[in-house]
Amino acid sequence: MKKIYSITLLLSLLFLYPSCKEELPDNNCCTCTAPFTETGAGTMSFDLNGTTWSPCNTNEKNGPSPGLSTQRNPINGYLHIKSQKFINGGEETVYIILLHPKKGLIQHAKQGIWELTQGKIALELFANNPNIQSNDFYETDENLPFHLEITKLDTINKIISGIFTCSLQNTGSSKPDTVQIQNGRFDTRYL
Repeated sequence: MKKIYSITLLLSLLFLYPSCKEELPDNNCCTCTAPFTETGAGTMSFDLNGTTWSPCNTNEKNGPSPGLSTQRNPINGYLHIKSQKFINGGEETVYIILLHPKKGLIQHAKQGIWELTQGKIALELFANNPNIQSNDFYETDENLPFHLEITKLDTINKIISGIFTCSLQNTGSSKPDTVQIQNGRFDTRYL
């Protein structure tokens, strides 16, 4: 009888073990594709060189997902959307910068021209751990592919949504290289 009780206890513990594993919440998935929405859901995702990127926080156990932040300056028509990923002791940040945003296709930002509707996308990769210390900054270039489209701009409910695809040039390193962004989408509220 004692032997059966021991085997039953052992089997019970084996079945319970997988359910005790700590998992990240669904809203903290670093490789999940955000659904295409236009509701101000606070989502962003894209494929970076073929791997899906979305905001998350794996540096803190059960840390909150960083989501999106949006800053707006109504005086000069500037809208700045920022999304972050905290992973492997480092940080990755994506910026979508819009001047005088409107619904439709947005042309690439031209240096020194501030009165037109235009946009720019940038990516900052910062590694901070004992084995790697680097800071690479990528941004769109007029000579590289660029597609940014505002699919919804609701000025009453303060919602902006869009899609983007582009190539980014590394401007923060002595060795220039490019990264590809495909299937980009965002949906957020602004103040």
